[in-house]
Amino acid sequence: MTFHLEYKDSKFSLITEEKIPTTTKLQIKFFGFKPTDESNFNFECKSNGINIEELIKFLKDNNYKYTICDNTQKILNDKSEKDFSFKEKIKKLEKIKDTLNSKDLLNFYEKIDFLKRELKEHQKKVFFTYSIQIVLQIFLFLEVVKLL
Repeated sequence: MTFHLEYKDSKFSLITEEKIPTTTKLQIKFFGFKPTDESNFNFECKSNGINIEELIKFLKDNNYKYTICDNTQKILNDKSEKDFSFKEKIKKLEKIKDTLNSKDLLNFYEKIDFLKRELKEHQKKVFFTYSIQIVLQIFLFLEVVKLL
């Protein structure tokens, strides 16, 4: 059985020319697709309601053949690039955190003016490390929001 995944008019269409087993039909509905006709050979889904990678994984895992249109391939490529960029940014932030040096720490600490007392040396490093972690969490949150 072969499926064709197409993206057009802000909708994904999943098309086949063969009768779909009930279990597969239920799984396709789980992914957000709805039948467009009584034959149950054509399904549609709004673009924001589908995880393309998971659908393709499902098709592969169940030994279904599939084709995708150029628009769908472009969406997959764009997502892959964003994922790669996101992972690279995380690596850079982790590297900054793992390679603290006294100059970075001193520059950071000098800009902190809201503390009521001078921190001890070990407290400065902990404060810097936690600040980096907070920035990383904010960054991750913003990246996730962008993906939605």
